[in-house]
Amino acid sequence: MDELTKYQRVLRTLRCEKTDRLPWTAFLHSTVQDRGVREFANYTLNFYRRFEPDYVKVMCDENYDSPVNFQYCWDIKAWNLFEPLNPHKGAFGRQLESIKIIRDKTAPDVPVIVTVYSSFHWATRLNRDVVKQYREDAPTVDRGVSTITDSLVAFVKACINEAGVDGFYHGVFGCEPFWMSEEEFKRWSLPHDRRVFAAMREAPMVIGHIHGLQKSYFDACEPFDCDALSWEDRTAGPSIAEARKKTKKCLVGGVDHEKALVSSAEDVYREAVDAIRQSGGYGLIVAPGCTFDSRTPVPNMLALRRAVYDCAGKY
Repeated sequence: MDELTKYQRVLRTLRCEKTDRLPWTAFLHSTVQDRGVREFANYTLNFYRRFEPDYVKVMCDENYDSPVNFQYCWDIKAWNLFEPLNPHKGAFGRQLESIKIIRDKTAPDVPVIVTVYSSFHWATRLNRDVVKQYREDAPTVDRGVSTITDSLVAFVKACINEAGVDGFYHGVFGCEPFWMSEEEFKRWSLPHDRRVFAAMREAPMVIGHIHGLQKSYFDACEPFDCDALSWEDRTAGPSIAEARKKTKKCLVGGVDHEKALVSSAEDVYREAVDAIRQSGGYGLIVAPGCTFDSRTPVPNMLALRRAVYDCAGKY
């Protein structure tokens, strides 16, 4: 097969079609010093140019603009004070401007995929005990979380219509026993996640990330309206091979991001190759289960790239 562009390779992989080789990705959170429109854009572009993954994964790390005098929602009544945010102002506005710069300075044949944290994720940042609050007064908390969802939907639409992004990576949160039961997850988080996925569906590439180091609610998340599922396959399960039996969607993962911090590059390489073997050589984006720690050795992250090139056409 002739060499594909990165856009062609990622799109075909998301459709579980055969490609010249599997795509790969790596990503890190930025630092406080990287905040600001141009600072964050430069950080993201420099990371991409250094590692050359198959798509630019934008990882905005701004805080959510909470109500005045309520940076944290310790008082349950604070959830009533949330207002829909304008995607052109505040933190979302800065993110949007950064994304426009990133898309403009990235070649057209390289996908730009924007990370969007879920409504429940934002809620946990505003109060780590939000599940306790849900159990005390679900209607009040859900009123505020619904407003966060409204703001996320508006931001997603602006990313598509104004920044011309190619897709999204939606980080679904709370889908593990550490936070809540599966029944509570389905009742409190899933409805908001579905709304955000519906807005993202206007873009050609949508990845759903099932966040969780423990046993995750993979089966509950499988029906999401997305092209691919990302999850911590090495720690939470199911394995790549098991997931292939559970879903027809593309899979994203294969490498334990926590072990990569202390493992050798060869150990990470072997793990990536094993994931490719489990996948059958199609419908897999080789990736860390979640974000690499910023202290992860560069050769360990580059081991993913080496694996996809070495395994091209073998499975």
